[in-house]
Amino acid sequence: MLTGNCLCTASKFNVPTNSVRFGFATCHCNACRLSHASPTVVWSGLNAVDSTTFEVQTSTSLSSFKSSETCTRYFCSTCGTHLYIKYDEGVERWSGEVHFPTAILSEPSLVALEAHLQQTGKPRYLHVFYSDRQNCLGDLTTWANAPKYGGASGLEPIES
Repeated sequence: MLTGNCLCTASKFNVPTNSVRFGFATCHCNACRLSHASPTVVWSGLNAVDSTTFEVQTSTSLSSFKSSETCTRYFCSTCGTHLYIKYDEGVERWSGEVHFPTAILSEPSLVALEAHLQQTGKPRYLHVFYSDRQNCLGDLTTWANAPKYGGASGLEPIES
């Protein structure tokens, strides 16, 4: 079982690991960048049949926003964490699917997700490509091979 939660933990969700259709899909469309205030978002997803296994536990903090003609985004109204997207039935892309950002999964869930993807051969890494992508990001392999920084200042070079 994969588990995730928002920053304030008012909203939590559970997903059976075997329901996951794909692992880590990187998207940098305009809607993802603006709703997450980030240059990219990494998603995992369930197909329409398995989306019924997506179980959300929340107090009254779950809010929604119809961000496009094809989907609704759900977030915690207390802390603002974006929890998942539900795509409408009958739309061209991802009809009826639920996608959630992998960043809000617990660490044991990330390990379980990776093991599940390796065992089943389901797609692990995807690059979602929309026409409204942010062009300044460049090729994602450039990012993967970029110098790494950290340490106490956050700006100290780290050897890979």
